[in-house]
Amino acid sequence: MKNFLIILAVVAFIAPATAQNNLGKTDDFGRVALSVYLDRDRTQLPPSAYNILENKMNTIATKNGLGAVANQRFVLTANCNLLTKDITSTAPPMHAYTVEVTFYIGDGFEGTLFATTSVTAKGVGETPDKAYIAALKAVKPADPSFKAFIENGKKKIIEYYNSKCDFLLANAESMAKIQNYDEALYQLLTIPEVCKDCYMKAQGKVDGIYQEKIDAECAQLLTEARSSWTSRGSADETRASAMRASDALAMINPKASCYKEALSLMKEIGKKMEEIDNREWKMLVTMEQHAHEEQMSSIKAERDVAMAWAQNQPKTVYKIYSWW
Repeated sequence: MKNFLIILAVVAFIAPATAQNNLGKTDDFGRVALSVYLDRDRTQLPPSAYNILENKMNTIATKNGLGAVANQRFVLTANCNLLTKDITSTAPPMHAYTVEVTFYIGDGFEGTLFATTSVTAKGVGETPDKAYIAALKAVKPADPSFKAFIENGKKKIIEYYNSKCDFLLANAESMAKIQNYDEALYQLLTIPEVCKDCYMKAQGKVDGIYQEKIDAECAQLLTEARSSWTSRGSADETRASAMRASDALAMINPKASCYKEALSLMKEIGKKMEEIDNREWKMLVTMEQHAHEEQMSSIKAERDVAMAWAQNQPKTVYKIYSWW
């Protein structure tokens, strides 16, 4: 469905799973994703400096093979400590700051810290805020210390998935049973490919849950369309009824089990509208074209749905208060 095909470049799990389920290859860790998160209430920075630090964290993650996914259980976060602050003897006087920036990776839901590293940077500016910003800009995402830090964090994340696989799969199935299909798909599709056994089990459940989702939506939309459609009354009333019904039918995924019924109803509406307006019913043509495009499409709609669900969730508040 077109309203599902929201391309979000947030899934880093698309390469073939050729490695065994182990922690031996650094390349394998590239399939792991986390969320970049900054607690603005507890990180003492000038307001103008927050975006700079968040951008640095995003760059550190991507340079070291991590994907950034909203509302992930696992987070990359940071905190700053002002080590020294001086006023230069230059004209005009300048503020010179030395800042220690500490980075953390951990399970933000349970509050478990996995890895940490610190870097020191200096900045000079006309105001305290500008000195702070200059110091943060001096942090180098290519610093070698970040590689070991990221790899340690990745290792712990993979160990989590390996040990919790049965629970994660069962939880996804429970979500699907109560029709939380998008959340179920998200839980399955964010299992990293490097956790080969768990990843393959999760992939085996994705198509079935997605089919359940589009079938349930199809039944609901078809009922809505049938209740909206009536050819009785004036031509204007019939047109309005046809539009309401057609809007619902056009939202049905062509791969849903009731799609033939939906198309049949659209043809019935189209026939009536051709009698009234003496021209081909545009909505029928659009629906048939949409069906062809959907069948020919290679886009993984399951992933689009899952990632759209994550993006639409309220911002997660992580339990990182004990990390510094």
